[in-house]
Amino acid sequence: MNALVEAVRDAAVTDLTVSERVARQELVAPATTGYKAPRVTRLAGMYAAAAIRAQLERVDVEERTVWDVVILEHLTPDVITGWDLDERLYAALALRATFKDLREPDVEHTATIRRLASWLLQTSGPELPRVTARLCQHVLDTGAHTVALPALWSAVHEPRRRESTVPGDGAP
Repeated sequence: MNALVEAVRDAAVTDLTVSERVARQELVAPATTGYKAPRVTRLAGMYAAAAIRAQLERVDVEERTVWDVVILEHLTPDVITGWDLDERLYAALALRATFKDLREPDVEHTATIRRLASWLLQTSGPELPRVTARLCQHVLDTGAHTVALPALWSAVHEPRRRESTVPGDGAP
């Protein structure tokens, strides 16, 4: 988790000074995680989810899988940065519906959506750091964060830059 948070912080492209960026990061509410760095846990999860979304937005509309489409539809910037359990649960259930009935789910193709669904189901408690760490490790292993590394900080902390610019996915 720390590796992803530090990479995002170091690569951030924003007009804000370092002290202003740190102050904005401190606005992220701490979680009850049973972990000694609750803000880092939340930030890491948000950055990882934003990285996955940013990577999928760059995929041509024709080449998106059913999982990609569902992630883009339900993993909105508001869900990524919000901690409303109802919104997160709704998104997690929508993601889970794509793989729960598969007889032999292809672990490679469903890994991302499974980790996102697990992360969305947690808002506090000792399980949050574990699922966040798995999501972050997945993002680091797949390189999803490198596609949009400079923009990940802004995707989480600057709402005006959250809109998608990919044609065909509902963006203006």
